[in-house]
Formats: sequence, C-alpha cells, structure tokens
Amino acid sequence: MDRKRSQLTPDERKRRALIIYIFVMICVSFALEFTILRKARQERFAQIQAQRQPAAAPAEARPHVPNVRLVDQFGRPFDATRFTGYWTVLTFGFTHCPDVCPMTMGVLARAYDQLASTPTELEGVHFALLTVDPERDTPEVMRDYVAKYNPAFIGLTGIPEQVNAFLKPLGVVARKGEAPAGHAHHHGYDVQHSQVILLIDPEGFVVDLFSPPYDPMRIAQAIRSHR
Repeated sequence: MDRKRSQLTPDERKRRALIIYIFVMICVSFALEFTILRKARQERFAQIQAQRQPAAAPAEARPHVPNVRLVDQFGRPFDATRFTGYWTVLTFGFTHCPDVCPMTMGVLARAYDQLASTPTELEGVHFALLTVDPERDTPEVMRDYVAKYNPAFIGLTGIPEQVNAFLKPLGVVARKGEAPAGHAHHHGYDVQHSQVILLIDPEGFVVDLFSPPYDPMRIAQAIRSHR
C-alpha cells in the first residue's frame, strides 16, 4: 500500500511532481501534434480539391473522348459525335464482375434517381457503361445488363481493339486476370480495370472524375454545378 503524501520524503515528492509534469507535457505534445496534423491534412485536401476543379483547367489540358467507333446495346454505332450536346456520366466495367461493377451501377442508378426528383435536371444527361470485356459483353448482353439498373442507361461495347483505343486516351487500364475465387464459371478469367466514373461535358471533354467510395449525391451535385 502506498504511503500517504504526508509521509513522503522531499525527494519522493519532487520525483512524483516531476512524473506528473512529464505526463502532462506528453499529453499536451500529443494534442498539439494531432491539431497540427489535422490542420495540415485539411489544407492538403483543400489544395487537392482546388486542383481538381475543372473550371480552372483550360480545355486543351483535359482529356477528350476519342473518336472511336463503338456500338450501343442495340447494335447502333456510337462514336464521339454521340457525346456532343449531352452531359455524360461514363463508367467502366463488365457484366461478369461479381461485386464491384454491380455496386458501381447501383450508385449510378441512385445518382440518376437524385436528378430524377427534378425532371428538368435529367434533360440532356446520359448515363453509360463501357465494357472492358468486349469478348463476352456483346450488345445483347449489355442490353440485358444495363436494363437491370435503369432502362435509360446506355451500354457500350465493340471489338477489343476499338474498346482499348477508347480506354487508353482516358487513362483507363484493363487487363485479364484469373477468375476470382468461387467464380471459376466466369469463362476462366476475370478483368482487372480502373475504377472510375467520368463526367463528360457536351463538347466531349472530361470535366470531373470520381473514385471509390462513390457517393451518388456528390455525383448528382457535380452534374448540377457543372451545367
């Protein structure tokens, strides 16, 4: 059992006071460091957000959709001219994707619904999915797939050379890999690809991009603010 404070010697009292002082200073130091680091992170985040503001970037500095001939889910030609005059929310995926792509499409469906609450906000806006697996994703397959999320969505495909020619200028990467565990029935392979949603303006320029985790409300708000 500890002795009472009155029974401590002067040296013991000094040591105890010193220990308390050191403990308090350590706590103060940690609190200051946390505050400084949090402020630095907030400033860095603000800088990143400012750098990503498309309005500050000249048009020539922003990617433009390449003039590559694709086809939509009805087999109709779809090239760069089909982007003209519309705001397009474009993402990339494939119909055999077991998890990530369905979640992304669900986000787009909710973003669409956000805009649909005010019908005029949907005027001139398209939502589209370009497959990164054109060998399996034929127009018919794409038609059934996008319709599950919204009949108004556009499904795009083409021959592999055309799809790759469209992806590359936009910085989207896609490559075949092994089938995910428990999904060997996926014709023996998976497709690893960039997870990104692009907002393309009526002139065909990419003006905003979204990375996971996606927020449908933020996507809808970005469309409103850019228009």
